[in-house]
Amino acid sequence: MWSIMTDELFDPVPDELPSPEELFHKEEGNKDKKGKSTPSSHHTRKPIPRYKVVKRFSIGFLLLLILVILGAANLGRLGIHFYCMGSSSMESVIPKDSFLVVKSVKPEELKEGDIITFINGNHISVTHEIIEVILEYNSGPGYRTKGTDNEECDASITSYDDVIGKVVFHIPYVGRWLTLWKKS
Repeated sequence: MWSIMTDELFDPVPDELPSPEELFHKEEGNKDKKGKSTPSSHHTRKPIPRYKVVKRFSIGFLLLLILVILGAANLGRLGIHFYCMGSSSMESVIPKDSFLVVKSVKPEELKEGDIITFINGNHISVTHEIIEVILEYNSGPGYRTKGTDNEECDASITSYDDVIGKVVFHIPYVGRWLTLWKKS
């Protein structure tokens, strides 16, 4: 405990620092007749060294990151894809730079008002809203699409073969950050 100091100057740094063993190793308890240690009546836990905490956290974080990347890579096989909204054609519904989760669906599941991601004639992925379903178009259904903030419909009709899937949900403004690992 602290004692009342009179004329002595207070020195916050002790002359001798305790060794790492004294700081971080368990205190030996009482010994029984056979020499085995028994718990002390006032057993106190020693703190875990900071480097061990950082090391454990870093290893755990890296394992979690690897699992997420491997999981995301295998989700494509299950029909789940990830995209970043690159334009502002849907700004009122999906802000630019949003992270999109797109799920493959059967043609009969798509209807007017659904937001889909498809590959256009220039081989670019586009995310727009279906404004009309055309039942017979090139041996299957077709879809007239439009960006919600565009004044006119898209110039060409989208065939079901070009549809990647329906947008399940999006996370606004974080798409650029979450898709950076795909580019490297």
